[in-house]
Amino acid sequence: MKGILVSSVEEFSGKSSIIVGLGKIFQEMGYEVGYFKPFGVNTVKMGERLVDEDAQTTAENLGLDTDATAVVLSSPYIEFISYADQVELKKIIIEKYTELSKGKEIMLVEGSQDYKTGRAVGISDFNIAEMLNLKVLMVAKYTNDYVIDKLINSKDIFRERLKKVIINQLTGYKTTYIQAIAGRVLKDIGIDVVGVLPKDPILAGVFVNEIKKELNGEFLVKPDKDVIIEHLIIGAMSPQSALRYFRETKNAALITGGDRTDLLVVALESKNIECLILTGNLEPEEVIIKKAEERKVPVIIVSEDTLTTMDRLKELFGKARLRGEEKVKRIVNLVKTYVNVKDILEYIS
Repeated sequence: MKGILVSSVEEFSGKSSIIVGLGKIFQEMGYEVGYFKPFGVNTVKMGERLVDEDAQTTAENLGLDTDATAVVLSSPYIEFISYADQVELKKIIIEKYTELSKGKEIMLVEGSQDYKTGRAVGISDFNIAEMLNLKVLMVAKYTNDYVIDKLINSKDIFRERLKKVIINQLTGYKTTYIQAIAGRVLKDIGIDVVGVLPKDPILAGVFVNEIKKELNGEFLVKPDKDVIIEHLIIGAMSPQSALRYFRETKNAALITGGDRTDLLVVALESKNIECLILTGNLEPEEVIIKKAEERKVPVIIVSEDTLTTMDRLKELFGKARLRGEEKVKRIVNLVKTYVNVKDILEYIS
């Protein structure tokens, strides 16, 4: 059995998506693939169990046992530190890894929110790599040029265990820059860039039902199907000015008050507007509801004002999760196109 720890220099870097992409490809190649997350901090309650939401989604996407986390944070981290028994935690993690790896040829182990999380209790990604004797694949989201320094710092921690990196969510000329310049800098310290993935609007998008849940909203018109929203438009302009944005922005949601009938009519005439988010609990005129039903455009009404709603949605879009068949297919295609999967397989071996 071969195993690899997929870690990251910061949270929301795309580890889970890349694990799903690699896992699906390995499964296509005929490998028995397993998945494990030693330390989950994104805790939600499902039935009577506390689970890590990301691990649950990742395991489901791979068609594997969803009970894939050894230690789930069940209290504020500062409290957890005060009572955690490091020896017991190590035992739990090793036992769970042994259980999940039975009959598997490749184990994909997902790190915590970043490689440093869990250090106070001896279960950071570095500790896990040592504990389970794993090589490391580091994922770095390209937020700015200083990501190179973060990768160099991570190499200082993992040393010989870290030799491969994937840089995620690049745009424009930065892709060439990373490959030509940063790749050379990293190579000098023993790190190969095995993948450079572009920022993808589908993966960064959010489903309409996720938007409703995040905003505690209500459907005035329910969606015919759960579509992905890729862009947000604030309706603070005249209908004439808005037309250009509606024509140029695909798969968008319009955020505005329900009393902006003139703007809402224009939005519903645009094929690119896939959702209306009405703020301030202002219900629209009946003509808007009827037009939305005819076009099968979902309408969500929320209590908060437009700017607060936009801020909450920006945060949601910043941590969009890999849900739905469309997103899974997209990440598989991206990994096949932009990642040297053969190199990663050889690295695991």
